[in-house]
Amino acid sequence: GRLDRAGRPRGLALGCLASYVKARRPDVEVVIREFPLSLSDPRLPEQAAEEILDGDPDLVGVSLFCWDLDAFEPVIRRVKRLSPRVRIGAGGPSVTFAPREVLGRMPAVDAAVVGEGEETLAQVVEQGLGEMPGLVLRDPGGGLRETGSRPPLSSIPSPYLGGFIDPPKSNL
Repeated sequence: GRLDRAGRPRGLALGCLASYVKARRPDVEVVIREFPLSLSDPRLPEQAAEEILDGDPDLVGVSLFCWDLDAFEPVIRRVKRLSPRVRIGAGGPSVTFAPREVLGRMPAVDAAVVGEGEETLAQVVEQGLGEMPGLVLRDPGGGLRETGSRPPLSSIPSPYLGGFIDPPKSNL
C-alpha cells in the first residue's frame, strides 16, 4: 500500500528519495516501510526488523530524527544481526548534523548520508557503498572517513506522480 499503518500519507522526504531512485533505475524495487512513533509509545514494533528485511533487501536506508534515535538503534542492530550481508545507510537531519556521532552510536550502520540524499542514494544503488560525495563511511578497521560534500539538487521527480505519496484529498 501507499499509506502507513495509520492510513496517513508517507512523508515527503521518503517519497522524494524513492522517486529519484526509480527515475534513474526503474528496474530496482524500492520499498518504503514507515514506523510512526508517538509520545505515548515511543517504541517500534517488536517485529520491525523482520518487516524491514521482508523481501531480502540488499540495502536498507533509515531516516533518523533526534527523537527516534533511541527507538531505531535496537532495530538497526537486529537487522544487521539477522542479515549480516545487508548494507545499512542512515540519513536524515540527525545524521546530517552529526554523522560521526550517529555512526559511533550505531555500529551496525555502514554509512551516513550527509545532506540531500537523493543523488547519493541513487549512486549507492548503482555502484554500492564507496568513494562518492555525500557519505561518511565506516572503514574495515573501524575508522570513519568523509567522502566530501555534494552540491544541492536542482530537481527531483514528483513523489506524487510516481505513486510513492498519496495525500488525503481533503487537504489543500
